Amino acid sequence: MKKILTVITLLLLVTLVNAQSIREFTRDTGQYVSELTLFTGTYLETSEIPDFQRFMHVYDSLSYEQQLEIIEVSNLMLSRRCRPRPHFIKYQRIMMEFFTEHKTSHGYDEWLEGFTLLLRREDATVVAIDQLLSLSLSLLEDNIFYSTNSITWRVSTPSFQFHTDEKLTVRFEDVVVACYFDTDFIQIKNATGYIDPLELHWYGSRGMVTWERTGMPDSEMNAVLGKYNINLKTPGYTADSAKLYYPALFEGIALGKLEDKVTIIKDFSTIAYPRFISYQSSYRIDDFIPGINYRGGLAIEGANLIGSEVGGELAVLEI
Repeated sequence: MKKILTVITLLLLVTLVNAQSIREFTRDTGQYVSELTLFTGTYLETSEIPDFQRFMHVYDSLSYEQQLEIIEVSNLMLSRRCRPRPHFIKYQRIMMEFFTEHKTSHGYDEWLEGFTLLLRREDATVVAIDQLLSLSLSLLEDNIFYSTNSITWRVSTPSFQFHTDEKLTVRFEDVVVACYFDTDFIQIKNATGYIDPLELHWYGSRGMVTWERTGMPDSEMNAVLGKYNINLKTPGYTADSAKLYYPALFEGIALGKLEDKVTIIKDFSTIAYPRFISYQSSYRIDDFIPGINYRGGLAIEGANLIGSEVGGELAVLEI
């Protein structure tokens, strides 16, 4: 029994030594799988081993040129001190998403170019590499931009394209962007924009926000967004120059600032978002309350319409 344990220990030590000693994969495509196995050693968790084995089958099924691309990327990752786990296993799972789930139409060549550009940058860090890999994988697997134990930002459908110019971005057109927290969630409909995986920001050029979570149909009230920016690490955002449509109260549009975020909702009355504050104070609402007219700025907090002063000009109730 002691002899068996000694042999197993020696094998594990040899594996770890080999894993640590590999500094470059050869360009012999037939040797890559065995070299990768030695490099990986015992770093993977038990749940990750099947993915590793599937990747080796995927690698064998690819063309010679694609195998050389994988070897080149692997060597660049080695030069940046990437480890079998989490970096290589994430890269391998991304390759499987592209090639076994038929997702190359999302822009595999553009993704490869952008990832390679990052790996070649002098200032590339392991943290930045892992962040790009994480976002790419979660997007390909679950349409998720960013997720923590508290919030999740995602897109409703896999309608996106990887794009590389000077760096890798992910472009979206006419999708629903949503953030989830506890029992609450917010949405931006008809959203068009792009994500910078290294900044973890969404840069929007169009979108529509509704008050449906307060019980108001989008046909009765909505806000159209122009340019806006979302820090995906946060549970909300603000958008300037939003156009509010509320035909029950006024004709045309009200221009103002919109804020939306996910919060803990105890009951319907505690819904305080979306919020909108108008830039102008010249709005007039007759019979705001039966027999009372309102003149001033517009402010909406969730389901509540409230008076607002703008630029120091107070709101007025006329009886």
